Amino acid sequence: MKVIFLEDVRGKGKRGEVKEVPDGYAQNFLIKNGKAKAASRQAMSQLKGQQRLKRSVKKKNLRKPRLLKQNWKTIRQLLS
Repeated sequence: MKVIFLEDVRGKGKRGEVKEVPDGYAQNFLIKNGKAKAASRQAMSQLKGQQRLKRSVKKKNLRKPRLLKQNWKTIRQLLS
C-alpha cells in the first residue's frame, strides 16, 4: 500500500515522503496512529500543492537578503 508520511518514522520514511509499505503495517500502525495516510489521488494532489507552496515561500525568503543588500547600497550612495 502506498502511504504519505505525516511525520518521520525511524527506518521507514520522513514527513512528506510517499512510499510503498506492507498493507498490514500501513493500516494497523501508520494510519491508525496518525503517522501516515493512504496515498489517494486527492491526498497526492494536496501534497503536491503543499510542496509548491513551500517552494514559493522558500524562493521569497531567498530574495529578501538580496533586496536588503540593494537597499543598503542605495542608502549608502544617497548618504555619500
